[in-house]
Formats: sequence, C-alpha cells, structure tokens
Amino acid sequence: METIVCDTSALVRLYKGGALNCLISLFEKIYIPIAVKNECLDEPVMNAIKRPPFEILEVKELVDLGQIGMGEREVVSLAIEIEAKTILTDDRRAVKKLAQRNFKLDILESTDVLILAKQAGLINSAKKILETMRANDENITEKEWLDTLKAAGEI
Repeated sequence: METIVCDTSALVRLYKGGALNCLISLFEKIYIPIAVKNECLDEPVMNAIKRPPFEILEVKELVDLGQIGMGEREVVSLAIEIEAKTILTDDRRAVKKLAQRNFKLDILESTDVLILAKQAGLINSAKKILETMRANDENITEKEWLDTLKAAGEI
C-alpha cells in the first residue's frame, strides 16, 4: 500500500492484539512523530518502531487542533508536512476534531487495519485478534466488535 502516520493508541492496541505485523505488511512506510515515540512505553512497541518500515520523524510545524493530545497533533501535522494521505489513530476525541476540520486525510483505526489484513489474506480471524486485545485490557466497544466482524465477513 502507501505510507501512513501512526498514533500511539493504535500502535499499542495492535501490539496487544498480536497484530503489529499486519500494519507492517499493509504499508510500505510507517511514520512515527517524536511525541508518539515518547508515548510508546511498552518496550516491544518501542523496539518495533525503531526498525523499518517504521521511521521516526520530527515535526517542523504543529497544526492547531485545539484540545487534543500532543501525539495526535504531531500525527496530523506530520501527515500534512510529508503529504501522507492516511493516519492511524484510535483516539476518538481526535477523530471527532479532525472530522470538524477540512483536512484531506483518511483516518484509520486499529480495527480498520484488521479488516484490511483480513481482506488481504494476512489473517484468518479478526475475531481472535479482537479477543486478544480485550484479554490484554484494550477496550473494544460492542459497536467496534460488531462493525469489525461484519466488515471482515466473520458474521
């Protein structure tokens, strides 16, 4: 596929589901802003983002997005700077803020990565990954659960 700029929430969620390799298989280049790198406290996630296809970049100019976290602000700012078309975040507040603005960015969530991975034949079951995420203390709403399974053709 293309390039993507990733936020901490989705990276950690994919890692906890054992699905970080799905992201790596789907995207040629995965950009991580410095604030996101600094938020990645899980050692395995930190080690993963230090290797290709991940690349850690510094943001030159922050876009004003109001009351959202620094990681999300840097994700959007970096995507605009490098002209990436897609960002990955599970931060619902950031997604709502971005929907209010006229950014021409595709916003993916970790569950979208599972759907794409299933469609590409990279995984056999999105449900198993969702179960693993839940078992590792990731909050998967019932709507996310059902929407993901429907889109993945598992219900």
